[in-house]
Amino acid sequence: MKKIAVVAANGRAGKLIVKEAVERGHDVTVFVREENQTAAEKAVQKDIMDITAEDLAGFDAVVDAFGAWAPDTLGGHVATSQHLCDVLSGTDVRPLVVGGAGSLYVNPEHTACVADGPDFPDAFKPLAAAQGEELEKLRSRNDVAWTFVSPAADFQADGERTGAYILGGEELTLNEAGESVISYADYAIAMVDERLGDLAASVRGGKHRTRFARDEPCPQPRKASHFCTHQIQLLRRLNRAVNSLASTLALLLSTSVLRTTLVLNRGIGQRRTKLIRRRLAVSSHSRLALSPIQSA
Repeated sequence: MKKIAVVAANGRAGKLIVKEAVERGHDVTVFVREENQTAAEKAVQKDIMDITAEDLAGFDAVVDAFGAWAPDTLGGHVATSQHLCDVLSGTDVRPLVVGGAGSLYVNPEHTACVADGPDFPDAFKPLAAAQGEELEKLRSRNDVAWTFVSPAADFQADGERTGAYILGGEELTLNEAGESVISYADYAIAMVDERLGDLAASVRGGKHRTRFARDEPCPQPRKASHFCTHQIQLLRRLNRAVNSLASTLALLLSTSVLRTTLVLNRGIGQRRTKLIRRRLAVSSHSRLALSPIQSA
């Protein structure tokens, strides 16, 4: 059983993360501005910016479920995650930040992101920019082992709970049906999953970015988000190349990692996956992508 705090827990993602953690028997405390609307029995009514080090002492992890879409509140993404990092600075408590997919790379050089695409919807650009800035600010932190958890491109609020997902890397990946999809419910599973905790613990003191996606087909297959369609063929080839390279690196490298980034994405036909859990030798300013490797 883990002791978990969920901040800004009354939102859609926050509620499902709390529900998942409570149902697994974890000791969950939520921090909310208004009346508690979650499945947790323990609740602290407090604004996220008023949370102190004393409030979060003794927790194994703190989930930052803050979400904002209005133009006048988008700055809260950077402000809230940085405040939590300040509060947790120098401790063993890990902040897990609910992130976005707009900052995922779409080329092997890591010079272009999903949000840079010509077909990326204008309505989502401000949010993608805010969460991209949030990620960059987190990368500058050397004093806390944060994890930025990115969903797939198609993040479905009302999608079904399948219980299956895969971990990907820094780059947007599509499954064989050209999908990049995960439901809020499956995202919550991955956020609470011990697998994520194990990965973060293995690189304690480092930084991570994680993306989740479901590990089996939709009952009714969906097409990839329209702004990603033109990249499908390239991304399929890149995904195969990255998986092959990751396997090779896992065999060759064997020291400690200081900073890593993880990503979740759903793949079709990959009902079982293996994660590279070896410690990899990277510089203190590196980003390492852990991609799923298909097993028989």
